[in-house]
Amino acid sequence: MCKDQGRPYGYFVETTGPQFSPRLLWRIYVNDGHQELVRGAVFKQLDTRALRSDIVATGNDNYVYNRAEPLPSAIVAPSILFGELDIQRANRTREKLPQYPAPALSSAAKQGN
Repeated sequence: MCKDQGRPYGYFVETTGPQFSPRLLWRIYVNDGHQELVRGAVFKQLDTRALRSDIVATGNDNYVYNRAEPLPSAIVAPSILFGELDIQRANRTREKLPQYPAPALSSAAKQGN
């Protein structure tokens, strides 16, 4: 479908996380089929309008999404192919890593053994 539309790549969402944000998102290139992992992305507008008008095909598999909040529930749906769905960078501030002192070097490491 991406090749027919003249697009260099498409996206494949393997699993979703909270608020249906992509947990494992892959960019798949049309010319050779290689995949790149995409980090820090969210769907721009995944709403009922997209579910009504942009679905191209569905699979015959079942994906189960369990939620604990606000009420425990489960959603079961097949794989879905969207004609167009915007993906954007997540608005997350960069979390600072904890600052720990560097580990002490052993005498063997100092001598290069």
